[in-house]
Amino acid sequence: LDRGQRLRLWQKTGSGYPYLKIGACRIAAGRTRAVQTLSFVEAPGDEKEFKVHFARKGDTWTPVSAEF
Repeated sequence: LDRGQRLRLWQKTGSGYPYLKIGACRIAAGRTRAVQTLSFVEAPGDEKEFKVHFARKGDTWTPVSAEF
């Protein structure tokens, strides 16, 4: 099996669940706010998406709220 086939088999058998998919982070124009989408996958077809909002304080990005 190639890598893609192994990954599909792993996901279909349930051995790869639960897992978290981390989406790209979008930084606002002022570079002090950002939003990142996360998806929690418990089983095939059972995916819950939420967004985490961050604020920049100095060199650190801190989560300030989340939308479920």
